[in-house]
Amino acid sequence: MSDVDGLGTPRVLLVGAVFLGLLVTTLVMLAVRLTSGDTPALTLSSKAARAATPPRPLSPDETYVRTEVLPSGDLEVTQWIQSSVLLFTVQLTVPSATGTGTVGVEDVHVTVDGEETTTPPLVDGPSRTYTFLGTRSVQVRYRLTGAVETSTSAPGRGLVRVSSLDVTYEPPSARVTRSVLAAEVLSLACSPPVPGAASTPCGTQDDATAWTVDLTGERADDLVLAQVTLE
Repeated sequence: MSDVDGLGTPRVLLVGAVFLGLLVTTLVMLAVRLTSGDTPALTLSSKAARAATPPRPLSPDETYVRTEVLPSGDLEVTQWIQSSVLLFTVQLTVPSATGTGTVGVEDVHVTVDGEETTTPPLVDGPSRTYTFLGTRSVQVRYRLTGAVETSTSAPGRGLVRVSSLDVTYEPPSARVTRSVLAAEVLSLACSPPVPGAASTPCGTQDDATAWTVDLTGERADDLVLAQVTLE
């Protein structure tokens, strides 16, 4: 009897350890399936270090868009979105532009809560929709090409006819701050996002290289154009 009793306890512990191991393995496999495409859950990568902080702390339902005009005429755009409620999608669309030429979009990165999403965007005509688990903090970064129309009468100067993509989400931000940076920013103009709308001067000059405009209410969706010196 003593021999049986002596072996009983180790056997119980062994069986318990095996059962626990199987349970953990099952849970891990289930988690992998849930993030591998069986559901529309967001897959996160380790690229969080690439995410930049906004120029200033944002209040809930506020967006900050920073557009840097490069000497080449390309635009490096970063948009920070802070929401008071959970967001589940953002849609990126190239707005209608004045002048000639096609505006292109390259190197798009959508970062959610500090980590870049690897979920492929959904295609909806000229738009791209990114879907993720609920979040209150989103960053969108991309490069625009063909957005600057260079001057034929004043060498080195240009008109930024599209300063950013149309980034839509629900609910929209109540306040949108747009900042344009270049070798020299001469002026900003704002217009409602409807065809043929007139542009009016807007914003304030931070210094020779930057102008900023705060848009609220019905004007939060205004398009922003800029007169700049490229180099």
